[in-house]
Amino acid sequence: SAANDARKRSAESNAAAMSAAGQAASAIAAQIAAVVAVVTAVTVAFSVALVKQQAFKEATVSAFSKLLGGAKAGEDAFKKTIAAADEIGLSYRDALSGVNSLVAKGFGADQAILLVKAMADLKSVVPDANISNLLLAISQIKSKGVLQMEELQGQIAEAGLSVSVVLEEIGKKIGKSAAEVRKMISAGKISADQGVAGIMAAIQKTTGKPIGDAAKEASNSLGGLLARIGQIPEGLLMAADA
Repeated sequence: SAANDARKRSAESNAAAMSAAGQAASAIAAQIAAVVAVVTAVTVAFSVALVKQQAFKEATVSAFSKLLGGAKAGEDAFKKTIAAADEIGLSYRDALSGVNSLVAKGFGADQAILLVKAMADLKSVVPDANISNLLLAISQIKSKGVLQMEELQGQIAEAGLSVSVVLEEIGKKIGKSAAEVRKMISAGKISADQGVAGIMAAIQKTTGKPIGDAAKEASNSLGGLLARIGQIPEGLLMAADA
């Protein structure tokens, strides 16, 4: 009858509606599950990154503390190095590694940071400069206590810094010509401090700016700004409490 047909159509309509509602609920549940999975993955990734950065920070501060004679000195050196890295656009790990290696050779924290700034300056005007070689040369000079031609003609020249300019800058401070300085170096009469000061002065002459300024200007370029923005997450992780 017509009434039975109507009831049948109504039942079929209700079943279809319920089926559609069920499918919609399943789709929503799947979307929620996907969002939860993404949030969980991000949370886990952040936690892992946080642990790694905190471990690196603790190891670096501990190394500084042992080398500089106390926890406060170690923490201060870490913070100053991070601030310097931000200023000159150097990666935190490169800056901390450089400062740590120099402090381990007997440099004070402030002098080590200044040397790292100088290396970044040289890199900003001589892109092919081998900073690792220069760092090695300075460390060896400090360890030996005197400047030797081996470092000048080897790592320093390979780093992209003019040996003649270094000799001239050392000579200016002691009233000697470059040739005379060369002879004094061969005789072991130029101290490590004089040699390092000459290297710093040569870098400053090469850039034409005070130590740190050339790298700072380079870090304010588009490429430098992008690099600094890229390490903001790392900086936040290092600043976070474990």
